[in-house]
Amino acid sequence: MNFKKIKRIRIEIMNYQARTALAMKDLDAFCCLLEQGVQAAIRLGSEKRKQEAMEIYQDALLIWPHEARVRQLTGLFALAPL
Repeated sequence: MNFKKIKRIRIEIMNYQARTALAMKDLDAFCCLLEQGVQAAIRLGSEKRKQEAMEIYQDALLIWPHEARVRQLTGLFALAPL
């Protein structure tokens, strides 16, 4: 297994963890994991993992529509177009 594939799997796991934190309504863990996942996807150039994170983020807006910390995460997706 090559290094890039291992990185993609690691990002996928972070996204799953962010989704789990969302399901548990753990705002701190969610914000941290989503931020790490998006930044890693951008560094790796993985559109699939970035899109996956975006879908999780959209779900978070339904749970925490007025939470400033969640809304601030929007900026992550504009960091680098893939």
